Amino acid sequence: MIILKLALIVLPPAILLWFIIKNKDRIKLELENFKHINNIENIFYSTCFAFIGFNIINSLTSQYFGTATVISLPVNIPVLYIYSVTISPIIEEYICRGIIFKKLSSKFSFRLSALLSSIVFAIPHFNLSGFIGYVFVGFIWCWYYQKSNNLLIPIFSHALFNFTTILIMSLKG
Repeated sequence: MIILKLALIVLPPAILLWFIIKNKDRIKLELENFKHINNIENIFYSTCFAFIGFNIINSLTSQYFGTATVISLPVNIPVLYIYSVTISPIIEEYICRGIIFKKLSSKFSFRLSALLSSIVFAIPHFNLSGFIGYVFVGFIWCWYYQKSNNLLIPIFSHALFNFTTILIMSLKG
């Protein structure tokens, strides 16, 4: 059990470090392209659409699947905040948008590519009642990624989405 806990703490930052080292040129280019004011607007709008849409979809589907909640983890663990707001968005967006969506969109339509990569995004959230909501959120982030051609838009939007969710969970107790 101790090894599993240690792996959960050490493995995500190690993956993130590997990602940064492997993609330093791409990251530098993304940061240079990020300076435009439209990117801040894209982050704001994509976060708002994702959060509002996720909650609307979950309220509509809760009568069929039960109340949708974010995976129930104790909100008093600092590692949860750090992981959910920094590491998780980078890794998930790089895999789901930067690799899967990008490869699929070169061969298929936007809708199919976004749908498939969003399903891959939703599966590891281990939440059947929120599955459709997570697919919707993934679809929004695919759209903003394609629109901006900048992976930092969905990464920052994802981080804000997680931050807002954790903040609300913390305030509820």
